[in-house]
Amino acid sequence: MTKLLREEKKKRPTNVIVGPNTRWTDYHGVQELAGIRRGLAYHLSEIGAIKSVSLKEPGERRGKRLFFMPSIWEYLNSKLQPAAAEKRENL
Repeated sequence: MTKLLREEKKKRPTNVIVGPNTRWTDYHGVQELAGIRRGLAYHLSEIGAIKSVSLKEPGERRGKRLFFMPSIWEYLNSKLQPAAAEKRENL
């Protein structure tokens, strides 16, 4: 029975609907909203640059990771500010 449930889960398509007010999303939504691909999203989360949570249950091998979009916008804005300051210094 458990094997049947796992097979059904794998067959379901992943359709992510995101918008400007999205607060939590998986990496598909992160890519659609911010252009950040899966590997970079996981790396930024691992180093603490952005926030994410894992919905993996204890004892499970796999789980779902969700990313906090406000932390991603904050990270991207932090990268913008030094570039703007550098540009002003060179003028």
